[in-house]
Amino acid sequence: MPTHPRSPDDAGTFVSKSQKNSPVLKLSVKRGFTLIELLVVIAIIAILVALLLPAVQQAREAARRSQCKNNLKQLGLAMHNYHDVNGQFPISGGIATSDNTMRAWVPGNHRKGSVLVKLLPYVDQAPLFSKINFNLDIEHTDNLPLVRNQKIPVFICPSDPAGGARPNDNFALSNYSPSVGAQYMINCATYPGNYFNTFAREPFTNSSAEVSGMFAMEAWGAKIRDVTDGTSNTILVGEIVPMCSDHTDRGWWNTSALWAATTGPINFAIDFDGCPGRSSIPNPRPSPDCHGKTHRATAIAFKSLHTGGAHFVLADGAVRFISENIDYANYQRLGDRRDGQVVGEF
Repeated sequence: MPTHPRSPDDAGTFVSKSQKNSPVLKLSVKRGFTLIELLVVIAIIAILVALLLPAVQQAREAARRSQCKNNLKQLGLAMHNYHDVNGQFPISGGIATSDNTMRAWVPGNHRKGSVLVKLLPYVDQAPLFSKINFNLDIEHTDNLPLVRNQKIPVFICPSDPAGGARPNDNFALSNYSPSVGAQYMINCATYPGNYFNTFAREPFTNSSAEVSGMFAMEAWGAKIRDVTDGTSNTILVGEIVPMCSDHTDRGWWNTSALWAATTGPINFAIDFDGCPGRSSIPNPRPSPDCHGKTHRATAIAFKSLHTGGAHFVLADGAVRFISENIDYANYQRLGDRRDGQVVGEF
């Protein structure tokens, strides 16, 4: 049988003369990229990545902000559904007594958990709610394992790098808190609170007269009729960064954890790991008594992990993103349900 004569090619293998003259083969044996060409390609790719990465990050943050806003819409709806059933917004579990034996931070069967505990059946968490024994302290050994590490998705802002958990012990946290309003707070002379002098003391009370906002730390929650300034002019719930305060880092279920106020400005920087704006605190500090985790007025202030402000649910259920540069007096009007003043643009 005749065979085609073969000759060695450049690589040392044998190919037929007809194959060697083939255009396909000629293309296949062309040289590769030079080092300079390869570096140029890498540089172009690096430039494209540098141009595209911020856009991708912005798109991701926009999606997270949208989900955060939706979470607050769900909480606003849950609040109003609770009000429809119970005739008022939910309460926390402490009871203000003259001898301090049944306060929110004192162990005992009077502690029924935070406002968010009462909302569980209204945010698709009825099975968890049904397992809690409300005849016992929320931190009783029969109850605590149920809630301690139980993350509730609607309570967590997707921009939170901690993912709704406290470092080390994995306590489940919330990025949203009910508002106690424009209350007097301790530890910060720059922002003492009680802006309208309406006897709005620290919210360790179950008296409507002593609470300017929609909730107290103790066993009191407003009714719609208590909002004399109008539900569209009063903050109901807002964003927090839980690790910025020694109260809000205690867990979404904790009776004495969630009671954020409008006393401190939005996104006020706290000098603690995990708090936004920490690196921007000037030195020397203009208000040295206001940047600590225990400085209540500013630590228990509404904060977010979004740039420029925070999301809030108003008492009518609407969700608004309010700038951190809002006029302070106007912000206090939004915190107080009964100050009687006209709320400006926000």
